[in-house]
Amino acid sequence: MVSLSLSNLGIFSGTAWTMAIASQTITASAGVVVTQGVGATSVTGTLKTALVGDTTSVIILTASDVTFLTTKDVIIGSSTTVAHTDVVTATNNGLHRQSACQVCTVGLYQNQNAQGKCKFCAVGTYQAIQGQSSCTDCSIGRSGNNEWTLVITAQDITQTAGVTVTQGSSSGTLKTALTGSGMINIVIKSITDSTTFDASLDVVINPGGGPETTVVRTNVISAKPIRDSISTSCDSCFPGFFESLTGRTGSCDSCGEGKYSAASEASQCLSCVPGKYSAAEATGCSECPLGFYQNNVAANDCSQCPLGYNQNIIAQPFCLSCNHGSVTYDSANVRVAIAGVACTPCEPGTYSTSNAACSVCLNGKYADQSGTLICKDCPIGKHGTGIATKNSKSLKSSACFDCNAGLYGPTTGLESCTDCPIGYNKVEEASTTCDACLPGYYQDQLTQISCIGKRFFFIILSFVLLFFTDTCTIFLFFF
Repeated sequence: MVSLSLSNLGIFSGTAWTMAIASQTITASAGVVVTQGVGATSVTGTLKTALVGDTTSVIILTASDVTFLTTKDVIIGSSTTVAHTDVVTATNNGLHRQSACQVCTVGLYQNQNAQGKCKFCAVGTYQAIQGQSSCTDCSIGRSGNNEWTLVITAQDITQTAGVTVTQGSSSGTLKTALTGSGMINIVIKSITDSTTFDASLDVVINPGGGPETTVVRTNVISAKPIRDSISTSCDSCFPGFFESLTGRTGSCDSCGEGKYSAASEASQCLSCVPGKYSAAEATGCSECPLGFYQNNVAANDCSQCPLGYNQNIIAQPFCLSCNHGSVTYDSANVRVAIAGVACTPCEPGTYSTSNAACSVCLNGKYADQSGTLICKDCPIGKHGTGIATKNSKSLKSSACFDCNAGLYGPTTGLESCTDCPIGYNKVEEASTTCDACLPGYYQDQLTQISCIGKRFFFIILSFVLLFFTDTCTIFLFFF
C-alpha cells in the first residue's frame, strides 16, 4: 500500500526529452511550460535549463508517458514558438534521475503521491500557484475554459488574438493569433456554455472588422473541444454576459433581451427601465426614439405612439394625448412625416372633435383656421361642398363660395345654391334672393341674370291695291 504524504502532493517525477532545433535566438527561464500540439492531443512539460540567446537544443522534463514529436510546433513559455519545420530531432532521454520531484507548474495540480505527471485543472477551475494539490473554483463574474480547436487545410491567414470568430449562430473569440501561411489550427474560446463548433459550416474570422477571413466548410477538417488545457486564471465575463455561480464549468451566460451588463465580471444582468430597450448580449440599453414609448421593464423594443398621441422627448414610458383639433395622422389616416413626434393641427377645411384623425368639413360647412374642432355653416348667399372645385382647382372647404349670378342662397349651410325661378333674375353674386322681372319684361328660363323686353311683331297686312292705270301701281302697306 502506498501511503499518501501531503508533503509530496503537487510534485511529480518523469522523463527528459531533448529537442534538437535549427539555430534561433530564444530567451526563456528554467521551469516555464513547454507545449506541443493543441486540444486533447497536446503534450506539456517544463524547461529543464534556461535558454539564453542562440539555441540549438531544448531539454524538457515531462511525465513518463508523454511523447514529443518533430511534426508539430513547440511553444516555449507564452511567447516563443519553434516551428515544426525547425525541429530536427526529438529524443527521449529515459527516466530523469533527480534528487527531488518536479513541482507542478501553474495551471496544473497533483493530489496523489508517486505520480508521473500533473493534472489539468477542470473546466471552471484554475491554479495560479505552482506545486498545488488542487485547483480553485472560478469566482462569480468569471468562467473557466470552453475552447474549441478547428483543424483546417493549410491556409494563409493573419489575424490577431481576441477577434471574433463565428460559424453559423455560434460565436467566440480567437485565442491564439494566426500569423500567415501554413495555418492549420484555429483555437477558439467560446462565449457561452452551449456554444459548439463543427466541420459542416464556413468559419468567419473577424466578421465586419476588416480584414475579414472566411474558411469555407470544405477546408474545415474537424472541430474538437479542448477538454485539457492549462488554466492559470479564470476568464472575466465580457460586458453583455454574466456568471452568478462559482466554479462554472464553461463560459458565461448571455444577458437576455431587455437586460444588459455594462462591465466585465458581472454576476447578474440589469433590466432596462421603462423608456429603454435592448437586444440580447447588450452592454447597455437604447433609448426609445422620438414618437415611440415603452412602459415595461426589460423590453426588447419600443412601440410607436398610437393615433392621436405624441412624444417629442426620447426615452419616455408613455405618449401624450393630442389636444382636440390636432392629430398625428392626416385626413387620410396616414401618419404625417413626424408621426408621433408632435401633434399636427387639423388644416383649414378639416376638423377633429377628438385626438383622432382630421376629417374634411361636411357639405355646406367650412373651417377657415387650423386646429378647428367644429366646422361652421356657410352663411346665406354662399355654399360649400366639402371638397369644392373652383377655377379648376380642388380645394378643401376652408371657405365657402359665393352663389353665382342667376343663383341665390336663402339659408345657411347650403351645399349648393338655388336656381332663380322663371320670371326672376339676379345679376349679382352671393345673393340671398332673386329679383322679379319688371313690367314689360319677362323670363321663361331658370338661372338667368336678366329679363327680356316684350317684342311687337310686325304683323304685316298687305293690302295690295292694284290700280291698273297706265302710269303706276300703288302698294299700300298697313302696319
